[in-house]
Amino acid sequence: ALLATATLGNISNTGGALAIGGNSTFTAGGAVNINNAVNAGGAFNSTGTTFNNTATINATGITINHTNNVTINAALTSGTGAVDIDAGGTLGLFSTINTTTGNVTLDSAGLTTVTGPGDIVTTTGDVSFGGALPGALTTSGDVTTGGGNVMFGNAVTLGANVAVDTGAGGGNIVFANTLDGTQNLYLTAGTGDVTFTGAVGAGTVLGDLTVNSSATLTAAAINAAKIDIRGNTAVNLNGNVNATNTFTSRGGNFNLPGGVTINTNNTNLLVANGGGVNVAGTLNAGSATAAFGSLDWASSRTGATIGGGGTVIGNTIIIGGNTVGTVAAPGAWVLQVQPGSASSIVFNLGQVAGVSGNVNPIGFAGANVSLDQINADGTLTIGTVTFNANTIDFGSLLTLSAQQEKIEKLLRAAATAEFFMKAPLWIDILMEEDEEEECEPDDEECLKRKRERETSWLAPDYLRPSRLGVYRPTLLYEETRAGDLVIQLSSLR
Repeated sequence: ALLATATLGNISNTGGALAIGGNSTFTAGGAVNINNAVNAGGAFNSTGTTFNNTATINATGITINHTNNVTINAALTSGTGAVDIDAGGTLGLFSTINTTTGNVTLDSAGLTTVTGPGDIVTTTGDVSFGGALPGALTTSGDVTTGGGNVMFGNAVTLGANVAVDTGAGGGNIVFANTLDGTQNLYLTAGTGDVTFTGAVGAGTVLGDLTVNSSATLTAAAINAAKIDIRGNTAVNLNGNVNATNTFTSRGGNFNLPGGVTINTNNTNLLVANGGGVNVAGTLNAGSATAAFGSLDWASSRTGATIGGGGTVIGNTIIIGGNTVGTVAAPGAWVLQVQPGSASSIVFNLGQVAGVSGNVNPIGFAGANVSLDQINADGTLTIGTVTFNANTIDFGSLLTLSAQQEKIEKLLRAAATAEFFMKAPLWIDILMEEDEEEECEPDDEECLKRKRERETSWLAPDYLRPSRLGVYRPTLLYEETRAGDLVIQLSSLR
């Protein structure tokens, strides 16, 4: 064991490396400077005002607790023991920290700065920045655990691209305060959760935010250049999201509550989640494409449900996917297409293929679709519509101007129909004949009613060809029984 005490002064090791069989303790009223390597078979402990190591420290546990600034200039290795660094001033990590099962805790009253070489690696331990002391964190270093949790307790600013990886295990990644920085952030939590409690990019717009994997992503407001959510991540967004260069979610369940908006600044917005998609808020892709489902959905992502009654805005809105099973599609959504000749709404459910241009096939192949509104500032063009034994229920008046004109032409043609010998089309007029009324010779009222019935169009003989003004010998006329008239027509022109 080594016990070095300088009640009023500083402690420095300058004579070469120290090899200590047991614990090593440095207690100083001033600074502690480690200028040569320390290799301890036990724990390493240091207290004083400032701390600076320019040489490595290897021990079964490392505790550095100083009242002023702490600077780590050389690697710390602690095996199964924890690394606990507390600074009453600033804390600078300029080299690596490595443990196996030991936890790593960095905390400071002032700013904590982690540079690019300051990566932290632990096999199964947890890593925590801040929490007990109020100092913010500026970090450029990566964090890797083999299932341990990673906690960012205070405000975080990225100094460079940063990756946080808790492996395939259940390590959670939590940002308990704000997160800013123009650099990119890559998060991999395996079966653990990713949580942003504070606002992301509120002070400085974040670069790209990529969640490679997690069980659940829960976030407040996010303002980033690009957002990409992968794996089987369930997404819960509780604050407005602005992604200036696309938003993509390809995970599990997706939930956007009412009053929450995702805005992609006229870039594409894709939600291709394999679970339930609940959008009660607003998805706004502006003049770009807002899409649900994509042609690269895995075969396991079937039976997805889409609902929520929110608003979807885009130049092109696509709903569907290549291998979607039963889709309980939009509950009471408002689909609002931006102005422009290229605008379109595409329902691509049940493996409908061949979508191109502005005329897009709509296929309801075993899927139920309910829309509250479709708003198009310009022209909404719907190409081929196929109904495969599904119920079409229009709750209010439906106006189809182009189709109405075609129907009117058919009706006009029917009024001047030409009749031929073959007759594939039948017009059945079913009438009910009144019972014959017997009248007394002097009963004028009864005789008048009888004459009116005989000249009425309901009279069985009234609709004979001569009555209709049709004298072509090819007209097929048959009176099958009293009150029934069957006319066979060959075609309508």
